[in-house]
Amino acid sequence: MGASVASSSADGFIVFSSYNAIIYNPTTYYGTGSLIGSPYVAELYYAIGLTSDPVDENSVASIISAPSPAFTLYTGVNGVAAYDNSGDAVGEYGLGYFDNGVVDIPGYPSSYLNPYITFEVVAFDGSSYSSSADRGRSGSFIMDGLSPGVPSPITFFGGNGETMPAFVVASAPEPSTLVLTGVGGLAFLLTFRRRLPRFLSGR
Repeated sequence: MGASVASSSADGFIVFSSYNAIIYNPTTYYGTGSLIGSPYVAELYYAIGLTSDPVDENSVASIISAPSPAFTLYTGVNGVAAYDNSGDAVGEYGLGYFDNGVVDIPGYPSSYLNPYITFEVVAFDGSSYSSSADRGRSGSFIMDGLSPGVPSPITFFGGNGETMPAFVVASAPEPSTLVLTGVGGLAFLLTFRRRLPRFLSGR
């Protein structure tokens, strides 16, 4: 007779906090290294299983890009956390960090045969990540063994698996800047095209 172990989906619980994480990594401004604070907020994305979504912190386009479509935005209780304005992350030592309560991740595998979950955190200073001029994302990080219930030992970022990376926020280029850059590049190409025959003829 063969034995099989059934896998079922329940909920997983984790504290949505960088201030009270096992290893607390800050969020800073691109290029300056200064710590962000109010009015920035953080939001949590998750994907059941293993997902890769890295960020190139040398590229503004990568920093401000949207999380992979493989992720789901967590919209439940405690899913939005203020930087330097919530929980213990207030005042001088709160800059660069957020601190919020427990979040309940639906559909987390209750079987330890497949306990992996991938998280990503975004930070922004407007009404939403996509509409904010200043924003950034952590990139993906993997955890496992989330608490199966609030009475169980609470899970913190960095407690089981990877820590939430330190990450940066950057300003999206103004549309007018992009237009001027494009116009300038076009003018250069047109000028170069006109001069190319003279250059080739040696005149």
